Amino acid sequence: MLTWEEDVEAAARRAQGWSIAAIARHLGRDPKPIRAYLDGERTPGQRRRSSPDVFAPFADYTAARLTEDRHVWATALYDEVRSLGYAGSYPSGRWLVVVVARLLAMGGRADEVLALNETR
Repeated sequence: MLTWEEDVEAAARRAQGWSIAAIARHLGRDPKPIRAYLDGERTPGQRRRSSPDVFAPFADYTAARLTEDRHVWATALYDEVRSLGYAGSYPSGRWLVVVVARLLAMGGRADEVLALNETR
């Protein structure tokens, strides 16, 4: 994973005409991820998920339910999402419900929860 600073430096060196291999040597990294970051295939500061996000298909539903009733109990919402096919545990589901509720309270969007979940 590249940091934001390394990504900015790599982009600057590339703009100066440096090769991918030279940038990788300069940063002390492997050339493959350098190329992936410069091509926009990966985002600096975020690790790739080792497993698919099981909450992603339910983020919009959760946001809609919390918009409809901001005081819905997490256990009730968990049961609803579970009946729709959510395979995650209650603790991880409750964490996501709290995050969605806070984002909505701050005027955020449901898809922002997925980016937040990536960093967890």
